[in-house]
Amino acid sequence: MKQRPQKPSYPVCVAINAEDLGGLMRFLNHSCRPVTEFVSD
Repeated sequence: MKQRPQKPSYPVCVAINAEDLGGLMRFLNHSCRPVTEFVSD
């Protein structure tokens, strides 16, 4: 399994398809301190 750097030097773009992976979204930002930021283009 590949591991990415703790803080990438480039923007990490992802797309989440609710049909297949919507249930996993609840694990994405589950921490006391936010680890993600959502932006739309």
